[in-house]
Amino acid sequence: MAEVNVLALMRERLEEAQNERETVREQLKRLENDIQGCMKRMPRRVRENQEQLEDKMRQLEYKRTTESMSLQDEKNLLREIDNAKKSIKDLHTAQEAMDVLNSKRDQRSACYDRVRTLSSALQELTAGIKRVELAQRLGVTSDLLESADVKVPGAKAGELVGRGGQNLRRLQEECGVTARLESKPDPEDGTVDLHLEGTPEGLALALESVRRVVATVTREVSV
Repeated sequence: MAEVNVLALMRERLEEAQNERETVREQLKRLENDIQGCMKRMPRRVRENQEQLEDKMRQLEYKRTTESMSLQDEKNLLREIDNAKKSIKDLHTAQEAMDVLNSKRDQRSACYDRVRTLSSALQELTAGIKRVELAQRLGVTSDLLESADVKVPGAKAGELVGRGGQNLRRLQEECGVTARLESKPDPEDGTVDLHLEGTPEGLALALESVRRVVATVTREVSV
């Protein structure tokens, strides 16, 4: 009865994690759109920094008040001062826009981290649910189950799985185990990891069945 309650809680948590991951993924889509929009609307860059622009304004103002010049020259100088003021304002506007963009990017990074965390939790929950379900099906408690990892040559993986996964399903049904074959081979030796879980007796039967397909297997058992 205790494991039945645990299983119900695990399934509830699985659904919650799936829903949260979907919500975060939707948030990621919105953030990606926001980031693209921010980048398109980013104000023009100003070459000088604020200190340089303020220094330029002081020099121009000093020149205007200490040197004699024609009216046209004074108008040109005042125009340069106004342009410097405008550039300082543009600097502030650009910095504000960059702050918004960086904030969106930070939120996006946090969302990616959350998706990875949730995906890992979902994988663990799914494995845990399968473990409890297997224990219930076999009429034992989950602490009596063991796991074994088998390295299967890549060339034999298809034969082991069978058409539509029928061979792998038969292995699980006949031996009373769960079996999961990794989708990606080991880049070094080309083998594919097969994860088995069941009672010691069930694992022994499953490993013998695998040996009939694969000449040599490597077994690592953890209780």
